[in-house]
Amino acid sequence: MPGSSSDPGNGKGKRSLPSWMGSGDGGGGGGGGGGSPGKKNHAEETHKRAQAGPDFSKLLDGVVFVLSGFVNPERGRLRSQALDMGAVYRPDWSDDCTLLVCAFANTPKFRQVQSENGTIVIKEWISESHSQRKLVDIEPYLMHAGNPWRKNKVPVDSSQEYAN
Repeated sequence: MPGSSSDPGNGKGKRSLPSWMGSGDGGGGGGGGGGSPGKKNHAEETHKRAQAGPDFSKLLDGVVFVLSGFVNPERGRLRSQALDMGAVYRPDWSDDCTLLVCAFANTPKFRQVQSENGTIVIKEWISESHSQRKLVDIEPYLMHAGNPWRKNKVPVDSSQEYAN
């Protein structure tokens, strides 16, 4: 039985990837390195994102945000999306915070931020801005319009650059 353990045609040694990892369109592409293709694809995707919009990581520059009413994994996803766009995360509202992303009204954080005249938005503003790779208009996503939601004085207005 020489070669039976190293024979690429032998189905016994082949493992299926979990559905969340996805085999992709490449179909495995030539052999070894069980975890490498996934890491390579992630690295390529990150590289493509960096090339597509160098300002993407600065879209939320000057924004210090808090999340309210979300549980994992959604909480982690929203946090990662906002951080990708340059925002700073805080677990609780404080004087340096500028934006509350809230799942629903009347959470303790919602009431606190509203009483301090802070700006409150729904999660879709973060998700849409992240997926479109530009800041979408905040108005339709506001739960409470308060103080400016960005600290810096030079606005990043990428929504006008790409709007038709």
